[in-house]
Amino acid sequence: MNYPERPASQSDNYELLETHTDIYVASERETELQKEYGLRCRSNTPYYVSMERARVAASKSATSPNRFGATLSEDHKQKLHAHIGDHNKSKVECPHCSKVGQRAAMGRWHFDNCRNRH
Repeated sequence: MNYPERPASQSDNYELLETHTDIYVASERETELQKEYGLRCRSNTPYYVSMERARVAASKSATSPNRFGATLSEDHKQKLHAHIGDHNKSKVECPHCSKVGQRAAMGRWHFDNCRNRH
């Protein structure tokens, strides 16, 4: 929702005092005007932050929903377990120190990161 629509959505009794193209300047000026007119600031959150939150929320709802909590078929579960199991159980050897271990752990501390590399 851009600025001209915002006051109309809040109430029918408003006065447009100024217009700004920079949201940061508009946000600061809005706070100054609220203090000048003796209006209570409803929150300490600047206008540009609330607009950014609204933009992020709108983009999240526009994208496809995540699959958190989705029920997987038994066939899919078996394929996942087979892939993960084969991948992590395979043993690899560091060419620099000749240490043998699981691929995931070895990738972090050995090969290009091995202390015996040079």
